[in-house]
Amino acid sequence: MFYVFIVYSITAEVWAGRMDKTELVYGNIVNRNVILGLLLYIVGSFEQHRAHKTLASLRKKPADTVYGIPKGGLFNYVWSPHYLGEILIYISFLVVSGGQLISLWLITTFVIITLANQAWSTKQWYLKRADVRNNTQLKARYALVPYIF
Repeated sequence: MFYVFIVYSITAEVWAGRMDKTELVYGNIVNRNVILGLLLYIVGSFEQHRAHKTLASLRKKPADTVYGIPKGGLFNYVWSPHYLGEILIYISFLVVSGGQLISLWLITTFVIITLANQAWSTKQWYLKRADVRNNTQLKARYALVPYIF
């Protein structure tokens, strides 16, 4: 339902006149907002896919009960790079819109708060494991954003 309401709220706001539709339809498609937004979308999608692929490879068989420690890519720095990728995707939508849509600001803020909270919980879950508690490098991983949070 979340994604259904996102599409509805953005569409309603655009057609209610909160965003310049002529810029969307007739404007120069190669402007800096579109280029930056597209780059953020590609980076976010790539990282999200790579992280999910890494997480899926941690269990070799469906019956495995041991959950491995993810390694490689941004997993070397943070516990939840798939959440960071998702956040970048939502920020890319905001950038492409030029920040004109209140609904996108609210949706992006909701996603950032929700995923930051979940990333923090994920880090705390890993820190309870003995193999992580006894490893200085793993304990130093950030929750979501390298060198920041």
